[in-house]
Amino acid sequence: MNRDEQNDYGFEIESNIGIGNIGQWVSNFTYINGRGINAGIPSKNLFRRPDFIVNSTLTVNPFKSLTVAPSFRYVGERIPGEYDLGGPNPMSAYYTIDFYAAYTIKKKISLLQT
Repeated sequence: MNRDEQNDYGFEIESNIGIGNIGQWVSNFTYINGRGINAGIPSKNLFRRPDFIVNSTLTVNPFKSLTVAPSFRYVGERIPGEYDLGGPNPMSAYYTIDFYAAYTIKKKISLLQT
């Protein structure tokens, strides 16, 4: 959707922390905000884009052949687009918790579970 003027700003912070020789913890935080002006009327118009996103994954190799990686993702509340179903109500924030595991039997054979 075209606007007369758009002003956006944001930032992202990332971290990667080693845990000895057995793993690492990788996280990031993203913030974005924006305002548009169309026909002289200001509006918040970053449709379907959340203000906040947080991701965090802990990858651990307790044994040479075993990898486990729980992860967390948070996506903040979003405003729907002008033509989205559901009207002008904000799209709810949500989070997911995932788990990944792999066991290497031989160098070229792995069992995966997500």
